[in-house]
Amino acid sequence: MGDVTKLHRSELLDTIQEVKRDIQAGKITYIQMMIQRETDEFVEWDLQEAGEKSYDPQHLLSQVGVLYLATHSVFDDLAEDADED
Repeated sequence: MGDVTKLHRSELLDTIQEVKRDIQAGKITYIQMMIQRETDEFVEWDLQEAGEKSYDPQHLLSQVGVLYLATHSVFDDLAEDADED
């Protein structure tokens, strides 16, 4: 697992730095992140939330749409993995 982490570390740090710049510019007011932590023995998933979330109905519907797309992506990954086996 460590090799995968090393390959993506630069891309991950670049993305986090971009998010940090947008937060500092006031463009991001709320964040919900799915985090994959790796150890020598297993992978742990965690959901992190920070900031002030909007409860405007349109904003919440948009959030549902994004979560749907993220969920669909996981099923696509599962199907792709099954096809490879």
